[in-house]
Parts: sequence; C-alpha cells; structure tokens
Amino acid sequence: MPDTDYYLYGIATLPGRRAVNEDSAGVFTAVAQADDCLAIVADGLGGHRGGREASNLAVREFVARYRALTATLDTHSAAQEALAGVNQVIHTRGSRDPNMAQMGTTFTALILIGSQAEIVHIGDTRAYRLRAGRLEQLTHDHNLAMVGRPNVLYRALGTDSYAEADHEECAVQLHDRFLLCSDGVHGVLSDTTLAALLGRAENLQACAEHITEAALLADSQDNVTAVIVEIAGKM
Repeated sequence: MPDTDYYLYGIATLPGRRAVNEDSAGVFTAVAQADDCLAIVADGLGGHRGGREASNLAVREFVARYRALTATLDTHSAAQEALAGVNQVIHTRGSRDPNMAQMGTTFTALILIGSQAEIVHIGDTRAYRLRAGRLEQLTHDHNLAMVGRPNVLYRALGTDSYAEADHEECAVQLHDRFLLCSDGVHGVLSDTTLAALLGRAENLQACAEHITEAALLADSQDNVTAVIVEIAGKM
C-alpha cells in the first residue's frame, strides 16, 4: 500500500528467534473517509497456532467492523463497538476449539482523522509519538510488574467474554511520527534508542526495519514488530 498525500508509513515484522511470528500488523487508509488512517499492531497469546490466529483475527475483524460502524457512529463509538465484537469472535473461537484454548492477543490501534488521533489499546503492545525530537509513550501496559515475571498480562483481547480497553484522544501536528510496536521491541530498546531510530531522516519503511533489526541485535527473544505513521500533509 503506497503512502498518501496525508500520511507516510512503514511496517516491519519478524519472527526473530521464535519459530512462528504471532504478531500481526497493518496500515489502512481511507477506511471511513478519504483522509483517515488506521494503524494496528497485535501480539498473539496462547501458543503458536492460537496466538497467530488471534492476532490475525483482531486486525482483520477490527478493520471490517470499524469500517461498517462508521456509517452510523462517531469514531470513538465505532472503535469501541468494533473492539467488543472482535473480542467476542476471538473468545468464542477459543472456547469452542480445544486447539485454540486460551487464545488471545494484545491490541493497539491508532486512528487518525483530520487533526485528531484516537488510540484504542489493550495489553502491552505500545503506541509512542515523536514530536520535535521528544518521544512520548501514549499507552499504559496492562501487565503485572511481578518479580521475574514482567509480562504477565491482566488485560488482553479474547481471553474473557468482556474486554476493557483504554481509549485516548490527542491532537496531531504536521510531522508527528507515531510508533506502534510489540513488546519484543520496547522490551529491549530504551526510549532514548527508540527516539533516535524513529527520528532518522529516511523513508519510514527503512526506519521500521532498522527498529526491528535493532531489537534483535539487542537480544530480543520475542517476535518484533514496528509500525510507523507520520503526519505528512495538511489536515
């Protein structure tokens, strides 16, 4: 999918040292109107098969449901209802198929429309914004900071019949760069390193690839995914 007059973007996702990539990601433009953009990163849980299926379902189902719901609902309500529907699909699949038991996924979506951004988030994938050289984390990890077990999630999509997600709104400016990434990236790269990599004056596909490569060089043991979107045109 090419860049648009409004947005530039890049996507990189690698299995890293794992046999299967359970991360899923995508960037979709003109979803509900000509000047919008929807970026998503999801990191599957529940074993190779179930995790991969859950993250794939989350991306596909959310885009389809959000697109349909925006015909009658505002952005926030459409995103909220879409995510509830996705949660039910994943939860039902995991409950009925023994091979998919305990399947679930983290989920972070960035919706850009005009001068506004909405972030829908559950789990420990993250969204960041780089503005004028300053990196800001826009999401809060839903995991228990237990000694020796930092990745124990207390919220995820599909693991229960009801999913409580965070919804945040913020204004955007020209040349803002947003990074969505899985914990295989942010778990090994500091904010200082992420800011430096994200701020490189290069095309965003190369930038996303450099971030995932840096995570692997930093000995990430997980799948690594980075999605970058830049506000490139006047809203």
